[in-house]
This record gives sequence, structure tokens and C-alpha cells, in this order.
Amino acid sequence: SLPKADREETLAFQEKAGKLQRAIKGTEGVINEALMQLEYIHKALLDTPGLDMKLAREASEIEKKLIRFQWELSGDKVKQDMYEPVNLSLSQRIESQLTSTSKITETAKKHYELAARDYEVLREKIKQVIDMELKTFKDKVEAAGAPWTPGRDIPEWKNE
Repeated sequence: SLPKADREETLAFQEKAGKLQRAIKGTEGVINEALMQLEYIHKALLDTPGLDMKLAREASEIEKKLIRFQWELSGDKVKQDMYEPVNLSLSQRIESQLTSTSKITETAKKHYELAARDYEVLREKIKQVIDMELKTFKDKVEAAGAPWTPGRDIPEWKNE
């Protein structure tokens, strides 16, 4: 059994790491929603007469960025499934200590600090892509007259 001071330190660390995990998992969810929106948009673009193919390429570029962010957050699942060596993802850096019943190690503390630092930077990049690039892109899709897709605003319409 852990001494009381170690239990309190472990619990405090787990609460702090749990907050970071919540933020990472929420960010993963936002990325997954954006990727799903892009999947629908790709299909809608195919149904848009006279479409400028720049829009399809732009959708693919945004999608690539989001997938790279996803890898940084939760790891490259394809490589992991093939038992290829991969860097630790932000999630992997913190998850192992969340259910620990032993004293938190210095390594775990270092992993947390690295994950927290990297997440702060990555979060801003993700917000830029989701809040600015994707939003602007969806406006372009609307202007092109593409069929409505989930995640987009109410379509523009004027009585003629």
C-alpha cells in the first residue's frame, strides 16, 4: 500500500493527466467529425456540375492535415497494427499512468510534461485548420453550388 503522501501525489497527478486526456480525446472527436464532413463534401463535389477541381484538391489537403494531427494525438493505427515502430502519441504518453496504483514515476511525469507542451502547440494548429481553413473551404463549397452536406450552414437561397 502506498503511503498517504504518495497516494495524494498519485491522485493529483492522475487528475491532472485526466484533464489532458479529456482535452486530447475531445480534440480527436472534433477531428473525426471534420473528416466525416470532408467525406460527405468529397461526394457532393462529384455531384456538382462544372466544378473547379481545385476544390477537390483543397479538400484532400485539409484532410491530410487532419489525419497528421490525428496521428500525433493517438498514433498511426496502421503502422501499429503492422507492428512497425512508431513514436509515442500524446495519448499514449499519459494513458498508462491514469489507472496506476503505484507511485507516479519520474518518467511518467516527464511524459506528461512532453504531452502537455506538445498538445498546447498542436491544439492551436488544429484550431487554425478547423476554425479557419475548413470554415473558409465550406464557404467555397457553398458558393460552388454543391449539394448540402452535414456540418455546413443553412444553404444560401434567394427568391427569384
